[in-house]
Amino acid sequence: MNVAEMKERLLAEGLRPGAANFNERGAISEQYVIEKSGATWHVYYGERGHKNDFRSFPEESSACAYLLSILETDRSVWGKAGSGSRRALGPVGAKICTCILRLLYPH
Repeated sequence: MNVAEMKERLLAEGLRPGAANFNERGAISEQYVIEKSGATWHVYYGERGHKNDFRSFPEESSACAYLLSILETDRSVWGKAGSGSRRALGPVGAKICTCILRLLYPH
């Protein structure tokens, strides 16, 4: 998967506009970022001029997979801001929840 494909997919699935910056120019404020610098891809959370949880990847597909894994678990980036709507946790999150529920409430 490349950045353009990931952006299209995530927005179609309900990613809140402005929740992520997909290798685009402009001010970065309280959003996830994936960007290319030279031959390296970077993923981080930009907040008040700081690059938090900064990771580097040699390949675009690896950077996309990492950002995708983060966004699938961050419920605050899904749906309209302030609407209370949120996206499901995704297949991995659903499996984890199912396992926890089975432990808590055995049949």
